[in-house]
Amino acid sequence: MAIDPQAALADEPLRRYDRFVALVSDLASLSLPEAELAVRAVVETMAEHLSDDQRRELAGRLPKTVRPWLDQPGVGEQLRHAAFLHRVAEREGISLARHDRAGLKAAERHASAVFEVVQLVLAPDEVAALAERLPEEARKLLRPSQRRPRPVVAADAFVERVGEACRFDREQALRATEAVLETLAERLAAGEVDDLEALLPGEFHPALELGKLHSGGKASRFDLEEFVGRVADRVGTTSHSDALDATRCAFRALRETLPQKALDDILAELPREYDGVLGR
Repeated sequence: MAIDPQAALADEPLRRYDRFVALVSDLASLSLPEAELAVRAVVETMAEHLSDDQRRELAGRLPKTVRPWLDQPGVGEQLRHAAFLHRVAEREGISLARHDRAGLKAAERHASAVFEVVQLVLAPDEVAALAERLPEEARKLLRPSQRRPRPVVAADAFVERVGEACRFDREQALRATEAVLETLAERLAAGEVDDLEALLPGEFHPALELGKLHSGGKASRFDLEEFVGRVADRVGTTSHSDALDATRCAFRALRETLPQKALDDILAELPREYDGVLGR
């Protein structure tokens, strides 16, 4: 049965289940229901390899809906890589004939996508510790990323700025922030998005990564009207003026919190028609 993403939003405004699943969906070329099933299968199988302390620590970093899937008994087992993938496939309902390479490859692709999203919410040393508990071949799927620079602003503080500027409550401010960042990541080249990720906290990286995936890492040359329209769709409003306000408030928060020269360099490719919302 598919899980309702909206039910996962309560009490976890900076670790959104719908963003988690959407990223897995894009990375593994799965429908959203298929991605939900893959996330559960991989997380439950991964949990069987972890100690109680590791499962509790990881649960605190992942969306609320995912946490019960980490509640596995025991101190962890050590499966071989093929057995790990077999168990993922079984939980997804992938039928495996003897020596079924296609089914195992699908399970491996799904595990790789889930691991890639997990890395967005963990520090590099936490990723390395998690990888050590997995089968040797599976560790390659959970590649410890290079140490990220410390962000220049905390997620809570940034969302609060957006809320104050637009007189939004916390949930509205978060939705506006994520909608603008995802749309901005579509409008910029991948290198500029990576530079922006280095300045912003990890909680916003899923939105930026989704935008980058939508555009294939190449800047989409749409105008300001289209930009605001995409923000409106993502915020869930039919009001152009409300979406324009949300866009202005998010960019204002960027201007107030990020180093000016770095932000100017990142946004340099946006044409003059964007000057009004950029505060440029």
